[in-house]
Amino acid sequence: MIGFFWEGAESMKKKLLSILIALVLVLSLVPAIALAEEPEDLGETAASCSVTVSVMGDEAHNSDQDGQVHGRQKGGLRTWLAPRVYQVEEGSTVWDVLAIAFADAGIECEHRYTQQYGSEYISALTYQGIYLAEKGNGVNSGWMFALNGVNAEYGVSLVTVSDGDEIIFYYTDDFTTEDYGGQYDDEVFAVEDLIDDIGEVTLDKAAAIAKARAAYEALTENQKKYVTNYDVLVAAEARLEE
Repeated sequence: MIGFFWEGAESMKKKLLSILIALVLVLSLVPAIALAEEPEDLGETAASCSVTVSVMGDEAHNSDQDGQVHGRQKGGLRTWLAPRVYQVEEGSTVWDVLAIAFADAGIECEHRYTQQYGSEYISALTYQGIYLAEKGNGVNSGWMFALNGVNAEYGVSLVTVSDGDEIIFYYTDDFTTEDYGGQYDDEVFAVEDLIDDIGEVTLDKAAAIAKARAAYEALTENQKKYVTNYDVLVAAEARLEE
């Protein structure tokens, strides 16, 4: 009897041990099963776009005195950041992208918000010991930017970038020498003056109207977009034909 009882006890111990091991294995799998069945909700990934940025600086000099005018149109600039592609979120502005590029290239930036432009305004940059600020190289000197080859008409925080855009941020010794979209173009101003000179339309104004038309047609297509009183010329021509 004693031998039978002992053998029965041993058998029971083995069964209990097997159950305990199986239970431990099951419990160890519970976290993994739970994670597999209910993955963490990471939400939607923000869409991004690729934007190329380059920065062109200059040497510190007085262009008003030495007559050496450097800029995007005139040349003479130095590469501070060669074209580099940055990934940014959709809806980012030129300012957002430039802030990233400046930090990446080790360029220190001085900026402020201006009511005049309703935007951040970049007044100075420093790179490898060279400090270039507005009016630093001449009365008309300062920083500008072009988006896809066209000089911008708005502040850096007002322009939203798109995938594939290219930003060139550059210093100019004289902004009036740059192709600034036409709004600072003497030829555009001259055409506007000719149109203003037409005044009241009478038969003796035919020559003045023809002169204004000829001057307008001599402009480039880009310049024509900035003739603010073109409708006056059209109306004068129509009146003359009556």
